[in-house]
Amino acid sequence: MAPEIVPTPSPIQRDRRGNYRDSLVGLPSVTSGHHVAFVAFSIMAAFPRRTPKWQELADRYGMNRATAYRYLASLKAVRGEL
Repeated sequence: MAPEIVPTPSPIQRDRRGNYRDSLVGLPSVTSGHHVAFVAFSIMAAFPRRTPKWQELADRYGMNRATAYRYLASLKAVRGEL
């Protein structure tokens, strides 16, 4: 008799935190240093004419409130809104 094959859960399935980014395997972390530019440019592309609220960034990119405020401060500085 052949042994039973049991599928191994992926790291995403094992580490379920209820975060939007958990289901997006290909996107980088929003806090790792070499991916900050990627997230910043994607925020600029997603909101070209207005400054988003921190809740929108948290929901869309899976970041916490403090990180969202840091990105918003940088975005406002680049756009000259400060």
